[in-house]
Amino acid sequence: MKNIPIVLFIILLNILNPQYLLAKDLKFNRLTAENGLPYSTANVMLQDDNGFLWIGTHTGLCRYDGINTEIYSEFDNRQVRSLAETEGNWLWVGMENGLARINLKTRKMEPVLCEGKTELQRVSAIHWGKDEKVYVAAIDGLFVYDKGELKHVVAEEGQVFSILENTLTDYWLLTEKALLNLDTKTGKITKYAWPLKFNPFFLASLNSYKNVLYISAEYNSMLRFDMKNRRFMNEFAVEDKKRTYPLIIDGGQLFVNTTWGIEVLSCATNRLQYTIAADEDMRNGLRSNQFYSMYKKGTTLWLGIFSGGIAYSQVENDAFNVYRLPGAEFTTLNRQVRSFCIVSDDVKLIGTRNGLLLVSEKENRVRTFTTQDYPALLSNSILFIQPFGGGDDYLIGTTKGLVLFSLKETSFRAFSEENVYKGTQFYSCLADEEGIWLATSEKVLYYNMNTNQTDIYPLDTNKYPGCAAWSLCFDSRNRLWIGTSEGVFLLDKATHKIMDTFEGKEKLKNISKAQINNISRSKNGKLFICTDRMGLIVLNERGSEVNVYSEDNILPHNTVYSVYEDDQEVWWIATMKGILRYNRVTDKKQLYDLSAGIPGGVCRSFYKDSRGNYWWANEMGLVVCNPYQLSQAVLCNLPCISSVKIAGKQQLLLEDKEQGVVTPAYAKSMILPAFQNNLELCFSMHTYLGALDSYQYILEGLDERWKYNLENNCLSYTDLPAGKYLLRVRGQGNSDYETQLEIIVEYPWYVTYGIAAIVVIVVLSSIAWGYRRRKMRVIETKRDAEEELADIEADKPKSPRSSQEKLDRLYEQLISYFEKEKPYLNKQLKSADVAAALSCSIFSLSECLSFKLNTNFSDFVARYRVEAFVQKQKEEDISLYTLMSIAESCGFNSKSSFFRLFKKQMGCTPLEYIQKQEHDRVPKQ
Repeated sequence: MKNIPIVLFIILLNILNPQYLLAKDLKFNRLTAENGLPYSTANVMLQDDNGFLWIGTHTGLCRYDGINTEIYSEFDNRQVRSLAETEGNWLWVGMENGLARINLKTRKMEPVLCEGKTELQRVSAIHWGKDEKVYVAAIDGLFVYDKGELKHVVAEEGQVFSILENTLTDYWLLTEKALLNLDTKTGKITKYAWPLKFNPFFLASLNSYKNVLYISAEYNSMLRFDMKNRRFMNEFAVEDKKRTYPLIIDGGQLFVNTTWGIEVLSCATNRLQYTIAADEDMRNGLRSNQFYSMYKKGTTLWLGIFSGGIAYSQVENDAFNVYRLPGAEFTTLNRQVRSFCIVSDDVKLIGTRNGLLLVSEKENRVRTFTTQDYPALLSNSILFIQPFGGGDDYLIGTTKGLVLFSLKETSFRAFSEENVYKGTQFYSCLADEEGIWLATSEKVLYYNMNTNQTDIYPLDTNKYPGCAAWSLCFDSRNRLWIGTSEGVFLLDKATHKIMDTFEGKEKLKNISKAQINNISRSKNGKLFICTDRMGLIVLNERGSEVNVYSEDNILPHNTVYSVYEDDQEVWWIATMKGILRYNRVTDKKQLYDLSAGIPGGVCRSFYKDSRGNYWWANEMGLVVCNPYQLSQAVLCNLPCISSVKIAGKQQLLLEDKEQGVVTPAYAKSMILPAFQNNLELCFSMHTYLGALDSYQYILEGLDERWKYNLENNCLSYTDLPAGKYLLRVRGQGNSDYETQLEIIVEYPWYVTYGIAAIVVIVVLSSIAWGYRRRKMRVIETKRDAEEELADIEADKPKSPRSSQEKLDRLYEQLISYFEKEKPYLNKQLKSADVAAALSCSIFSLSECLSFKLNTNFSDFVARYRVEAFVQKQKEEDISLYTLMSIAESCGFNSKSSFFRLFKKQMGCTPLEYIQKQEHDRVPKQ
């Protein structure tokens, strides 16, 4: 009982504390030593130009990509206190004992020393100035690095904690003794002594907004200094919130750490805007309000918790917001909103899985209706809300029936006593001139408000067991399209039957069994068919045109919940991965996801209110946005390589064919050794949302189509064949921004040398073959010349030495021998061979040929060979053979002698003779 006053006092403080009235609805993700952080307290954080977050701790330096943490062993057991990125891909690292810089592209580390000093001590701040100099704050004062040399500039003013650049030559320094103003052009220093109560001790920083300096230090109230009038202003924070370090300023907002947590104030008005603090049950992910460091980049706030790792969250956006009651604690965040109805600008009905909410902004009040207090509601799971009858009644579709809600009386009553309206799920409704159509499980109902009669259109449950009607839509021909859990159907009013066949059905075979989440009409009369896993299908009413939008072209995910077409014919497509804004005229795409303020992946029903705001029912709250205030964000960030493994081994550096050895994030190409062709690459788009991004990728040269990676941020290839490939990676559904990496797999040494050996052998063989051919031609030419010379010599006698009787007898023997034995077919036939066969001398043979036939031996033999060729040409289809093969079969031993002797005898070349013969065979017309 003695603790009751203390408890009551704490409750009173909580009630009076403004943070509980202005607390920001945030969900923090955490990075701790358990998932890669080298130490549980982060001293400093910095996001580089590639998007990686660098974290300095008491025991070293690490890099975080949103999923994985890489520890830089170069700084093991070094307490890192400050970081800065400068031109040339250099990351400067200030330590408790030392100053160094590391090239992010090559991973080359260099210690930075000052002449006359062994090592800088307690480097608390590093600043990259507009004059392209590096300013370093340390225990011995201020140092400046310029043109490769570190100089001691301010040496007698004690330790420098923080540096702030006002203009190109005007710098402010926070030291333990005073606030200093340094003119870097003249070297002049002006001191401004601290007020009596202000005593900076190491953890201190300078920030500015317009002409005001904000000075914070651990356990001190925050100070303001008027830079224009050069005087201290009144203290900004009250005494009970002295813990003002860390402090940052971003976009006119002041984020200051206090004993209550982080208070976000307006620099212009000095008024509190909202607070960020650990809630009692730690639902937002914060475990403590003791923040040791703070960093903000874009819309992401990073908090270094003392001995608690890092917590980070998206703290602001100019896109989508989760609806909350203005000026009140009520919010729809983390409420599973399935349906809603904007009754007026200040009255809203919100259907959740845990009851119906009635929000009145004018009365600043929220009422919750559940079956526990209102049994007539039938079920707490509200599937749709629709005005009914033109009064204050609203149809409420639930998982257990249809009921009416009176807004005026705030009461529920049964829609009808008919059993058909009870015990079943009512998914959606659609009104026409006389009544309402209702989509339910296993049937479609039509209620005629004039006759109070109900028509029932059952789905063929025998053909489609368990089929449920989810969505209804009329086309311009007044036909009712029905989206079900088993595909698309049409209602035939004449026969009162639901049909599964219609125009264009054959083109929709791939979705005949698909779950249809929604059907709606476009402005030009086409139908938007939103499927569960097959993307968005746009169908004209005749069924002759079908367009499919999926992950293969524009969508980030194939599950689509709804589509809205605005006045500019821009499509707003709600998918599992966020809401895609697609301009078909310019082909520009913008994806709004978790980073844009959408709390969950499921956005079901859509509504545009009288003010032009867009509303979606989301699984994590009611989402609203003003489409005219949205930033022109791209679909996603450019994927960046965060790590590479080759043959299972992590690679800190890669061999780039143009850049040399670089870190994976900067690589444009990589070379794999022949026997290390197993590859794994991890990517990050640096969204830091606590969820894995989804990617599309293709390895050109191996893959035939794009692949999808939905489970993690890594892709892998095993046993890559030798060759050259191009890897293309992009955020899923995004064709505008992609990362490319050329991959070269070397050939094994034995293949390389084997190919070289084969080439050498082929070349040498070609040379040898050519040499042999040339030699044979020389021999043949020489032999032909010798034979012709011998014939000429034989022609010299003017009268025969032998008798006429002997020449006649030898002539008959010669002709008989050639016609019967055909020795001329022998390619090597010589005059000596014929003389031996006829038992005469070579001289007698030559004399016979000369005086009886007026020819020589060569022409005599050639005549028989030519006649043999002509005969073959007449009797056989010579198109089946080559010309030379026929000539060789007739006794010719070379192409040159064949052509020469043929033309000598026939007066034309062989080809001309053949063409003439073929021409003569063609009958004249």
